[in-house]
Amino acid sequence: MVTSKFISVSGLINDIVRGTVSEGQANVTVNGKAASVSNRSYLADNIELIEGVNTLTIQGADQVGNTSTVHSTVTYKVPVRSTLSWFRGKVSGRVFARRWGKPSRSSCWMSWAMQRRTRRWCFG
Repeated sequence: MVTSKFISVSGLINDIVRGTVSEGQANVTVNGKAASVSNRSYLADNIELIEGVNTLTIQGADQVGNTSTVHSTVTYKVPVRSTLSWFRGKVSGRVFARRWGKPSRSSCWMSWAMQRRTRRWCFG
């Protein structure tokens, strides 16, 4: 699972030739986007994902027309943005059960207390 909307896909190229495989000797695409080829490897940058399961189709071809296709899946989960809330109130020994009047599953911490006053930061 990834939390980035754009990913880079890389891999190795195996071909029965002596030496290295470079640009022009092989072509690789990832979901139709051309990848750069260098030193027996390929790299496709900025492959866009949609939320949920994505199928990556990696296609390769060499100079004489041999081809290969590999399918792989990756799951993209949109990251949940954390919010920081600041509370100020009297120290009563109880944990705030509500945040801004709505039920909250936030984790709250009491940072310091002074003269029966406290500040709490909640991440949710």
